[in-house]
Amino acid sequence: MIKQTRTIALKTAVKLFFSLILVAAIALPAQAQAVKRKSCKVKIKELEGEFDGYCLKGLAHGEGVAKGEHTYKGEFKKGLPHGHGVYTYSEGSRYEGDFKNGMRHGKGKMFKIGQEPVFAQWKNDEMVRELFEEEHKIVISRNVTSIRARVQDTRKNRIEFYFNRGANVENVEIISQSGQLFQDNSLFRLEDVIFPEKIRMSYQVLNKIGGTRNDVLIDIEFTSPGNWRVDITH
Repeated sequence: MIKQTRTIALKTAVKLFFSLILVAAIALPAQAQAVKRKSCKVKIKELEGEFDGYCLKGLAHGEGVAKGEHTYKGEFKKGLPHGHGVYTYSEGSRYEGDFKNGMRHGKGKMFKIGQEPVFAQWKNDEMVRELFEEEHKIVISRNVTSIRARVQDTRKNRIEFYFNRGANVENVEIISQSGQLFQDNSLFRLEDVIFPEKIRMSYQVLNKIGGTRNDVLIDIEFTSPGNWRVDITH
């Protein structure tokens, strides 16, 4: 009786083992089945040239980088950008966001030279509507008329602080978790910032009406990387 129980338990354990292997094989992502290669077909003419990444059945499939007239770095599926990636055009503009079957599809940001970045919802390579993402949050703003923060581009990770013309500012102190602080007259700049970042800024500004100085305190949280410009008005 004891021997029979042990035999049944062993058979059950073997069945469970092979069942787990089968489930794991089914659950494997496409990239795990793909092979990393230096040469693979990309089904967009402007991306034909160099490729470094994962391939499946001769097509780019998984993470990879394709360089031709244009450049794409991100996820592929069956030879096309599919998932999340960065597509850089020959003239220098680029799109960062979601793709589907080689087209901009989902949420993404378009950067064009000399223009403000546009964050939008895309469908079949066409912009459906502009979105407004909360990339920063002003937690405290004391004795300040207005604060405007925006990403100028994503080539550098830094934060620049500008005061309105004529603002008489003294004793500026900036506390951050990362980055190196530089000052150029009234411009304060944090270089090599690691995002997300929390900034505390304190200083004194001259009250033009009474001739006294007001204590200013600003707390800002930045969630998205990039070259940030912060304009402070008094």
